[in-house]
Amino acid sequence: MTWLRHPGRMIRRALLPAFVALSAVMATAPARAAFVTEFSGNTQPYHTVPGPGVGGTVNFAVLDRTGGTPGDTFGTGIANFDALFVAAAGSGALDTSAQYLYLYQTVNNGPSAAAFPISTNTVAVTPGFLTSFGTFTGTSFSTTVVGVPAGFSDPSAVQTGASPSIVSGQNGLGTPTVILGETSLRALFNPELMAGGKSILWGYTSDRRPDIGQTGLIDGGTTSNGRVPTATFPPVPEPSAVVLSLIGLPIGLLLRRRAARV
Repeated sequence: MTWLRHPGRMIRRALLPAFVALSAVMATAPARAAFVTEFSGNTQPYHTVPGPGVGGTVNFAVLDRTGGTPGDTFGTGIANFDALFVAAAGSGALDTSAQYLYLYQTVNNGPSAAAFPISTNTVAVTPGFLTSFGTFTGTSFSTTVVGVPAGFSDPSAVQTGASPSIVSGQNGLGTPTVILGETSLRALFNPELMAGGKSILWGYTSDRRPDIGQTGLIDGGTTSNGRVPTATFPPVPEPSAVVLSLIGLPIGLLLRRRAARV
């Protein structure tokens, strides 16, 4: 029988589709940096109806583990970034095994900033998707608005495609109390974030890939809405796992054929 006389030839023929599929996976896999630029940027909620109200900028960045180093797992460029994490109530230590880090910064720079301090910034989340959450002491994005301004509106569109940078050792920034609720992660400011004020970076880790979700700014009585990345999609399988599954299929078929012929 052909299988018995030429087993190597049969295996090579069976594995050829798997190697072709592997080449396709590797060719189409996007090159990534630590900052995922398609999910880094800003949104600028500003309540205008029935009249002016709370407004500001929510800067954001999503980072993966590409380029990460010990002490800076997600490749922020700050050598001791992991150590700056302060866990919120209900969170463990920074999850350095997570696939993604989601960062946010609240800025009170809206058209009515002087009249409407910011008391709360919310981001819609599914609690089970978060593996740790809290704040990063003394950290800030290096610019007041990350990327091209989204434009003040309610709801504000999301503006992505930015290449942020982070600085540490900053003073005079608002430090929120981060609380995980049933549908959102909330950054509470007490004292409130006054005109021109910025928060330190706050956020969470997750194994879930990002999609665009909701954020809100609250001044105590008025809410304005915008759009930010939030953990949503299941992780993509590693290429190695895809290849193993592709290789396993033809080998399994060959073994069953051989068993049937013996």
